[in-house]
Amino acid sequence: MKRTRLRISCAIVGIFLVFGAIVGLTAQSIKCSVTGRVFLDTLENCAYDVGEPWMPNTSIILELVPSGAGGTVVSPFAVIQIYVPPGDTLARVYAQGLNHPGGSCTLLYEFSVPGDQDIDLTAYFPVQAVDCPQLRVDISGPTPQPCLIQPYSVRSCNYGLSEAEDVYTEVQLDPRLTFQSSSIPATPLPDNRWRFELGTIQSFDCSAFTISCLLDCAVAAGEVVCSEARIFPDTVCLPDTSWNGARVLAQAICSGDSVHFTLTNQSLIPTAPALDYIIAEDLIMYRQDVYQLGAGDSVKFSVEANGATWHLRARQQPGYPGGWFTNATIEGCGTNPSTGIFLQYPFSAGQFNRSRECQAAQLTNSANDVTAFPIGYGSAHLIERGNELEYLVQFQNTGTDTAHTLEIRIALPAGLDPGSVIPGASSHPYTFSQNQNGLLRFVYEAINLPDSTVNPANSRGFVSYRAWPLPDIPSGSVISGNAEIYFDTLPPISTNTVFHTIEEAFLASVLSTNPVAQQLKLEVFPNPASRYVQFQCGACGTANWQVNLVDMAGRMLKTTRATGNQADLDCQDLPAGLYFFQVRVEDQLVSTGKLIVN
Repeated sequence: MKRTRLRISCAIVGIFLVFGAIVGLTAQSIKCSVTGRVFLDTLENCAYDVGEPWMPNTSIILELVPSGAGGTVVSPFAVIQIYVPPGDTLARVYAQGLNHPGGSCTLLYEFSVPGDQDIDLTAYFPVQAVDCPQLRVDISGPTPQPCLIQPYSVRSCNYGLSEAEDVYTEVQLDPRLTFQSSSIPATPLPDNRWRFELGTIQSFDCSAFTISCLLDCAVAAGEVVCSEARIFPDTVCLPDTSWNGARVLAQAICSGDSVHFTLTNQSLIPTAPALDYIIAEDLIMYRQDVYQLGAGDSVKFSVEANGATWHLRARQQPGYPGGWFTNATIEGCGTNPSTGIFLQYPFSAGQFNRSRECQAAQLTNSANDVTAFPIGYGSAHLIERGNELEYLVQFQNTGTDTAHTLEIRIALPAGLDPGSVIPGASSHPYTFSQNQNGLLRFVYEAINLPDSTVNPANSRGFVSYRAWPLPDIPSGSVISGNAEIYFDTLPPISTNTVFHTIEEAFLASVLSTNPVAQQLKLEVFPNPASRYVQFQCGACGTANWQVNLVDMAGRMLKTTRATGNQADLDCQDLPAGLYFFQVRVEDQLVSTGKLIVN
């Protein structure tokens, strides 16, 4: 396989300006014509050489300043023609649309607009990248509703520079979903998995299909419904980076009286030592430690299936291009399940070849709104910068007649990396563009969306997109945004605004600072200990409370019930090492921590 080096910044070559003097023309009749061609610069000389392949599906964008007028066409042979509005003095031409994992070149050329001459420009944009397939999958759907059909759309794309052969996608449906039909043939597999053959996907091309499922009537509002898509072949083909090739996958399963978390090294390369991980019970820190995995190894953590929402977040190998973390969250395992917490945590697997779609079931569906995932922690919607954000736009024709065209415009929220935008799965076919100012446009031609009074189910649709926070975004930064939805020529409908607050490593500090524990005045001493450990609860009063001790694997070792405001834990029979304690008041976890036994 041929590999060529990826450059983050590329040069513009072969720019030819042809100005023809037109006598008697006013500013309004000046015409600007742009031909844009994007090619794979296999010789890495920043110039087009005969035989170098053209790059398809790349947006060539012309933008006039200050009016903002312009146009977008798709390479390889893209031509834009526009008459220059009065007062415009600057034109920008750039290529955008190479948003594939591993980076892309953002190419920009600026030139002055003459006052009395037509403009004819040809721009060659060289791209230097890894010449191999790079597959990515996305699964999205509307808000799930019990007893109703839940549609999913699965979009599989090849963002590499070579075609991908024998491609197929596996979809793992939530166990409470019953498969009904799909737009392409499906092969059933164990555990509610379904396989879809996609054949060959050309470079910078996508394939999409839909699935129709029925959601169990027993699902309660607020319960999270999750499905996952995985695309094959799942090899990672990326340019040389600081990443050593190790990649870790977090998974969670509910089995009997336990929740089992597993971290698996899916590569033949050992991970770095001392990669941190966190396990949280509901919104309280349960455990914080480090791990290291050999080639192909895995480690398992087990916790009590007590109905809580359990979350595992583990740091990936440094330099891993799929994100900083891999995550696994599970709710409803055990009696009296907690809800409303799952989506506050990131649920991305942190893998290019996997896409998880998780939403809380509702009794009514959403119309013309935006939801961001993860929701984020607390009222400030806290997230760490190393997590990808997904935005889901749901639309509905609430007018009185069929909507023949639809367009969604989104000003990319400040703080997100424009080069990381990935358009996702949608209920209907669309064309996507993104200009230099970060305006995203999803255009639906001939969508013919019936109005909601005639056909409520088919009056709806959705589309998703993903983006990463800037790697150097400061803590405390707020990322907020909404969407404008245009039905035909009607005024736009503005959606709600969603936001997140960036906070550095907040999980460890927020989860361990439990206000309930502070109010109860909990104290633990001595720590480290050699014989006994005393736990004091200054404000527990007559409440029933206890202390549990677990080992590194999550196994319960000891339990001691308190007498009044004090509980004594005997650790004389324990081997020296690190342990974890849990304090429960009226069977509710209120505090956790580490205990060192000498």
